Amino acid sequence: MGKITVGNRYSKIEGLPTPYVEEAIRRELSYQVQNYFHMPAFKERGWDGYINLLEADGLFMSGLLSLVRGVLDATKTPYEVEDVRTKSEPNFPELTFTPPPDYQERPYQKFTVDRALRFTRGILRVATGGGKTMIVTEMIGRLKVRPFLFFVLTRDLLIQAHDELERCLNAPIGMVGDGRMDIQDITVCTVQTLVACLHRNDKGFNPKDYRYDAEDVWDETKFLSEGDSERVVALMRESRGFYFDEVHHAAAKTCKEVVFACENAFYRYGGSATPQRDDGEDLVVQGLFGKKVVDISATYLMDQGYLVRGHVFLTNRDPSAEGETTYGAIYKKVVVENEDFNGQVAALVRFLTGNGVPCLLLVQQIPHGKLLKRFLPEAEYLTGRDSGKKRKKAIDRMRSGELKVLIATTLADEGLDIKPIQAVFMLSAGASVTRVPQRIGRCLRLWEGKKFGMFVYFRHRVKYLFEQGHDVQKILAAEPGFVVHKAHDFGELRQSIVKLMNSTENLL
Repeated sequence: MGKITVGNRYSKIEGLPTPYVEEAIRRELSYQVQNYFHMPAFKERGWDGYINLLEADGLFMSGLLSLVRGVLDATKTPYEVEDVRTKSEPNFPELTFTPPPDYQERPYQKFTVDRALRFTRGILRVATGGGKTMIVTEMIGRLKVRPFLFFVLTRDLLIQAHDELERCLNAPIGMVGDGRMDIQDITVCTVQTLVACLHRNDKGFNPKDYRYDAEDVWDETKFLSEGDSERVVALMRESRGFYFDEVHHAAAKTCKEVVFACENAFYRYGGSATPQRDDGEDLVVQGLFGKKVVDISATYLMDQGYLVRGHVFLTNRDPSAEGETTYGAIYKKVVVENEDFNGQVAALVRFLTGNGVPCLLLVQQIPHGKLLKRFLPEAEYLTGRDSGKKRKKAIDRMRSGELKVLIATTLADEGLDIKPIQAVFMLSAGASVTRVPQRIGRCLRLWEGKKFGMFVYFRHRVKYLFEQGHDVQKILAAEPGFVVHKAHDFGELRQSIVKLMNSTENLL
């Protein structure tokens, strides 16, 4: 008879009756690396690109337990399960969750909290604008365990999550990250600081080896002292539970090390509007947190009136990339330094803001944002290199309505709650297309006078970039609630936007 021994981080399968069953499990716990055929291992040794998450001694990440059991059940293999984890009993009984006066719990939010607590681990997929942070805050209040950690990836989200938790929980909320060192029973932490603490005495540690994307900027001057680092490492090991925000990044080296360091955490949750990845590493994310236990889509939220209706404008472009052959050179010529393209974008943005529509422009490369800023001097431009003070000031100005145009690199892709934004221009053609739903979500939050949200995506019909347009359309098809408008050029795009704004049911 087979036996599965379940631990917090790893589980172990042993006693399988036949090699066939073991091979079936191995196949189930394998994935093919994106673009493996470019890697030396493929070119030199003929590696097939697959990574197996079942180790030779039968160990596998505990979040994959449901997949292993599924194989055993399908092959009619008898087995027993021994759970050797120590359940975290409530040790913070005085902790309570008190929603703000203007908060009205939605039915799906209560369902999400109840279901997540029943599973003790798992991924919560809640579309942007669904109140994910409030859901997790209530979960923490009901779990009543300490220490509990809330992991974030950016300085902006560090402050935003801290303020939300402090507003609703009757306990001081700590912050670790961006130079701050305040450990409490409930603490919000940036994963970059935690990784730096884990490698405090590692002379070979290089922050560049741990970036999860191009905008993950590390400020080495804000790393903690050796004594504080030791306290933070002890906190991770002692934690009884954690929540990882924007969990689709958790396959990155940075995030995995943080999760594995929490060896005694019984409650393990991750959340995202887009937990799926486009590099095949969804399996790694599931291994760290477990299966998806809740799926609240943007379509559901729009249909129920919790978000405004999203209108997506897919606009074709036929630029010239003559003389360029590499991806970087083509992207630079067609997008980043193309004055005609960016000038037309700026003109459309100025038209929208003149009609009371606040706009967010998302770029991938810093020079691209600088060019747009030239065309739109009234805009604020934020990058991951800006100070937290500058970023907070700009975000507050946008929330108050004083600022009408915000240009931002990918730091604004995830998590930031700026409700007045009504139009988002996705100008970062080279970035991960799986972030599209989150970017659309930036303009769908309810706000006084806002009847709909607009998301503008440009399909650059040149080598390398055109295929991304097909991928975006596939993603949009998964959300039937979005209204898709297709335009052949800027002229048709503007006409479609004007028609929407002038329609009887959508008057601003």
